[in-house]
Amino acid sequence: MARLRSWVVAAVSVTVMSACVEGGPLRDVPVGHIALAETACAEGPTVEGIDVSHWQGSIDWDRVASAGVEFAFMKATQGTDFLDSELQTNWDGARNAGLVRGAYHFFCPSVDGADQAEHFLETVGSLGEGDLPPVLDVEVFQGAGCSWSGVSCSTIISNIHGWVDRVVSETGRTPIIYTNAGTWDGSVCGSTEFSDVHLWVANWEVSCPGMPRAWSEWAFWQTGDDGSVSGVSGGVDTDLFNGDFAALQALAGSSASGPRCGDSTCADDENCSSCADDCGTCERTCEPLGETGGIVDELSPCWIPFGPPRWDDESPEGYDGHLFWVPPSAGPEPLNGATWNLRLSAAGTYRLEAYTEDYGSRPIESARYQVAHAGSVDPFIVDQSATDGWNLIGEIQFAAGEGQYVSLDDVPAYTEERTIVLFDAVRLTRVDPTEPVEDEVVAPPSGGGCCSASRVSGSLHGLCLAVVTLGFLALRRRRWL
Repeated sequence: MARLRSWVVAAVSVTVMSACVEGGPLRDVPVGHIALAETACAEGPTVEGIDVSHWQGSIDWDRVASAGVEFAFMKATQGTDFLDSELQTNWDGARNAGLVRGAYHFFCPSVDGADQAEHFLETVGSLGEGDLPPVLDVEVFQGAGCSWSGVSCSTIISNIHGWVDRVVSETGRTPIIYTNAGTWDGSVCGSTEFSDVHLWVANWEVSCPGMPRAWSEWAFWQTGDDGSVSGVSGGVDTDLFNGDFAALQALAGSSASGPRCGDSTCADDENCSSCADDCGTCERTCEPLGETGGIVDELSPCWIPFGPPRWDDESPEGYDGHLFWVPPSAGPEPLNGATWNLRLSAAGTYRLEAYTEDYGSRPIESARYQVAHAGSVDPFIVDQSATDGWNLIGEIQFAAGEGQYVSLDDVPAYTEERTIVLFDAVRLTRVDPTEPVEDEVVAPPSGGGCCSASRVSGSLHGLCLAVVTLGFLALRRRRWL
């Protein structure tokens, strides 16, 4: 990736993850020497994230997701016996809120690295799609059984190798090392043996991070230790990923332990709509709706999704037992969206509805539907949490034929704390009367019958006319029954 470079003289200090060390978070423990640090800036897009541990207490992950956070690292283990008390809650909460998640191990330099890796792997278990590679947190901290005092560089490097090699062997994934220029260039003696491992660099309150000399670019950057994020009480570590969301997903989807879109295998939970790369292009035969309307669901050939593979359908809810959802986009531009193409057999006024579910009080309240109809495109704001079932979009005039549609993306109409956007079936129901059958003109007999002038006269002729008239009216009435 292209980088902007500058050389700065910096007083190197140990930047400590505020969430990570037993005994409490530390702040700016000086190493006491001056070093040259090369900085590396991200030229392209970045993605916002956080890292947490039990020091943050209970976290409302739905609110975190609604604040624009797209990924989260959480402490799992330390040494060979410590387990973070909030790991399971945070691990499940981040996934349920739609975040990309990762777990880290706090490194003790004097403890066998392979044993530390075994403790981490047994605690976290197998990693799947949406899980970032394992992280080794390498930073100087004196205490809690993780003393750096008197530990040689060769021992430290050997134990880092033990952890990294064991993780690669067990997971098949290239791990991430969290560190900072002071720790790595000083206590790890600037080792270049891990330059092929992803770097998560810590450097707070700067425009671009100072780099350990072994790396030339970073995958993640811890930008601060006291950020304010909705859903987290008090300060929290803030982070950036060096790339766009699709690149983050690719990094999180590289596990061989589970299927993912783009792995050349059409898995049971993939189809031509959700993953054309693996399952092939759908045979798109979008059938016309009937004269009274019909339903277009999210598995229909008329439904066309777009965006990265963030679609989640791990739910039995929804119309006909299925729906898709994605977390809202963190910015003004959509990441995901879909179009329901409409082919109508008859013009008319239709009630247009979307199928929604309250789904744990998480669907957004300001979904932006766009409806193309009869030569116009109009917006409709719908509260997806308001109705379990058919949720009214509006009564709309449609023309007959193709070129009309309903579309929805993942950008809410206004800022809110809800955390998912639902994509399910839409239904059209004809509400204006169908055209009545034209009346046939029924003329009374002219050449014979009871009213023939040659056969009746006077009052009898008038009575005959009355009978014919009543019969004619009765015939008209029967045509409207």
